[in-house]
Amino acid sequence: MSAQTFYGDAASVLIRTGIDFSDFNLADAPALTTYLEGLLGEISDTFDRYLRTTYLGVVDVNNNPVPVPAGLNGIANDACAYIVAQQIASRQTPVVRVDDFRITVSTSTVLTNDIKDRLKLYAAGRGAVSVDLGQDMLRDLPIIFTADQLDADPADLP
Repeated sequence: MSAQTFYGDAASVLIRTGIDFSDFNLADAPALTTYLEGLLGEISDTFDRYLRTTYLGVVDVNNNPVPVPAGLNGIANDACAYIVAQQIASRQTPVVRVDDFRITVSTSTVLTNDIKDRLKLYAAGRGAVSVDLGQDMLRDLPIIFTADQLDADPADLP
C-alpha cells in the first residue's frame, strides 16, 4: 500500500458532483481526473497549513503508511465539490451589465465556515488518531502502578 499524496479522491468528487469532462471543455475523463487531483492537491496544502500538521506520509513504528482519517478525506472531497460547483456556476452565469442587476461575485473560498468547523477535529493537538503502536513502542511506554501494586511483591507485578 502506497502513501496517499493528497486528501480525498477524484472518484468521490465525481460522485458528489455528477460532472462530466465536457463541463470543463476537457478532452476526456482522465483529463478531468487529473484536473480534480490537482484541485485536491491544492486543498490538501491549504488544509495542512490551516491544521499546522499533516496526515499525509505518516508512518507507524514499523514504517508502514498510516491511513489518512476517512473523515478528513471526506472533508477534502466536499471542499473540492464546492469549488467545482462554484466553477460551473461561474461558467454558466451570463455576463451582466452593472446597470441591469445587483452584482454578487461568487467566491472560491476553500475554507468555508463549515469546512473550518469540521477541520477543528483534526487540528494539531486535537482529537486522537488510532494507530497500532507495535510491540516495540508498547515496551517503551512508562508503567504506572496503583498504590496496592507498590506494596506488592515485585515478582507479582506485570
